[in-house]
Amino acid sequence: MRGPRARGAAAGRWSLVPTPSNDIDRDELAEAVAELFLRRWGFVFRDLVLRETIRFPWREVQRALRRLEDRGLVRGGRFVTGFSGEQFALPEAVEQLAHVRKQPRAGERVTVNATDPCNLVGTIVPGASAPSVRTRRVVYVDGLPAI
Repeated sequence: MRGPRARGAAAGRWSLVPTPSNDIDRDELAEAVAELFLRRWGFVFRDLVLRETIRFPWREVQRALRRLEDRGLVRGGRFVTGFSGEQFALPEAVEQLAHVRKQPRAGERVTVNATDPCNLVGTIVPGASAPSVRTRRVVYVDGLPAI
């Protein structure tokens, strides 16, 4: 007779994961994380990073973003209103934000999955947050969530 622990306890695929080495350069890792966030959204600030599942200290990401700014790869400033603290953006994202701000409203509809990183409702975009569930969708009309 099999015990309760033996039934299904080892279901699924398992593999041995190597122990992380202690010689990882934290600065390089922070820059990689900062670049990941920049590629995802085009701009980065603390409140946006806190919603991420990547748990990396904001102070290290912030230092990496400052280094990227010193190299001329990133711009610092105030790009998203309503949020305090430092904000950083890719130069092309700054241009896009300025261009979109000047365009007249045309009723453009964009639908994204609620699990998409573009689901910023309740974080940056006003409104009640849309739960990150695979079967849900978020509809934006002219950049604002449709109710």
